[in-house]
Amino acid sequence: MVPEAYENGRVGADPTSPDFEMEKDVVGFYDFHAPLQEAWDGPALICFSDGDILGATLDRNGLRPARYTRLKDGTVYLMSETGVVPLDDGDVVEKGRLGPGQMINVDLKTGEFKSNQDIRKMIAKSQPWRELVENTQFALKFDSFGDRYNVIESDEEATRSTTVIRNQVAFGWGVEDLTMMVSAMASTGGEATFSMGDDAPLAVLSDRPHVLYDYFRQRFAQVTNPPIDPLREGEVMSLKMFLGPRGHVLNDVDDASTTRLVSISSPVLNGPELTQLKSKFGADGVSPATAETMSTRFDSSAGAGGLEAAVKALADKVCERVRDGVGLVVLSDLAPLDGSDAMKDIAAGTTRGLGPNEAYIPPLAAVGAVHHALIEQGLRMRCSLVVETGQCWTTHHVACLVGYGASAVHPWLAFDAVREWLNLKGTKMAISKGTLPADLDDEKALANFRNAMDKGVLKELLEDNTNNLRLVVMEKLDAFLAVVEKWEIGRASCRERV
Repeated sequence: MVPEAYENGRVGADPTSPDFEMEKDVVGFYDFHAPLQEAWDGPALICFSDGDILGATLDRNGLRPARYTRLKDGTVYLMSETGVVPLDDGDVVEKGRLGPGQMINVDLKTGEFKSNQDIRKMIAKSQPWRELVENTQFALKFDSFGDRYNVIESDEEATRSTTVIRNQVAFGWGVEDLTMMVSAMASTGGEATFSMGDDAPLAVLSDRPHVLYDYFRQRFAQVTNPPIDPLREGEVMSLKMFLGPRGHVLNDVDDASTTRLVSISSPVLNGPELTQLKSKFGADGVSPATAETMSTRFDSSAGAGGLEAAVKALADKVCERVRDGVGLVVLSDLAPLDGSDAMKDIAAGTTRGLGPNEAYIPPLAAVGAVHHALIEQGLRMRCSLVVETGQCWTTHHVACLVGYGASAVHPWLAFDAVREWLNLKGTKMAISKGTLPADLDDEKALANFRNAMDKGVLKELLEDNTNNLRLVVMEKLDAFLAVVEKWEIGRASCRERV
């Protein structure tokens, strides 16, 4: 529940350590339970007891003081600071403090005191944790981005450029999104630097059209300790996500070990990786559950009521398919209404953008509606959601989608935009003059873009004062339509304060 910061080689990475094998088993214990139990990441000193064992544990960042003192008569004192209780130094056996993620306990029946290392050794021997992880969790390998656009209507450069621009208009892009944000991310691997002042009105107060993400903001952690900084404390932060149906944390290990999950180290996937991910599900994959792509497009001729009907139909369809054994649902505005696989169309060079009578459900609304529909039906732990969308090009967009239920995102239009930016005359001239790196090709630019996304999402975690991507929290600035109230269940709105 409150694991130590074991990722990124912090535990079990030193083969010369006498406890190396034990630490690897401890890492296996943490890895096995990571997808089954949502980690508590806030600053906390937790005391616990079941009547037989009395113990205490500290959060993974060690942001709360916890000192203990053991006496000769077996008494153990735990307090925030030394000196709270007057003690005779002659009676003291040991003084110590809990470090980040550490734990102590006392057996109330036998009087035995267990240190953090004693508890780790006991846990390490309790099950073959490393073997269980090897049999239940399978890492998705990074793949190249490929050399094809996601939407292909012609191989002619002028037509290809027009297609990208038309899709950007359809999905709510602005000129600055490409010239300032995408270009900076693709060229430097980091987000663009803006001024501290921003006089643009909030979306709820603006008379201009906005994408749905603009009506949401990140909820800042209301704590007194300093925020976690990914630049200096990145070792304790993780973007790891798990996809697939999962068992219950209270089940026996034998039952939980039947769970088959795919892990990813970045929430941003490219097309080949999404294809690889879907191949992990089904009879020939690592998980018996199947994967299915569901289009979020709908017939726009239905008028204003068509969107709400499309959202309800999508949520009902996902719930039905999850009951039938689907364990990975890809919500895609790239997939056509006929339900064909967009990735196969891309490989064949036959992918098409939105048709003249087609519209799409905003991806944030789609994933929010499906997420809560699954919760209401008691099906949420039986599947994972992936969003494949043209309306995602900033780290805020990724954080919103993850905060509302997505485990991964394939921003297909953003990748097309990076390719198109790299083909612009101005970009080519900058490369020839040395303003941009000479080796900046499609693969490097797209890798830079994803790296910038990952670093930006870590920054978003900073604002939540959390270490784990699975714990991002958002709040809506305003539910501007009655239907949005239905979609975005479970998030506080601060519109009364605006």
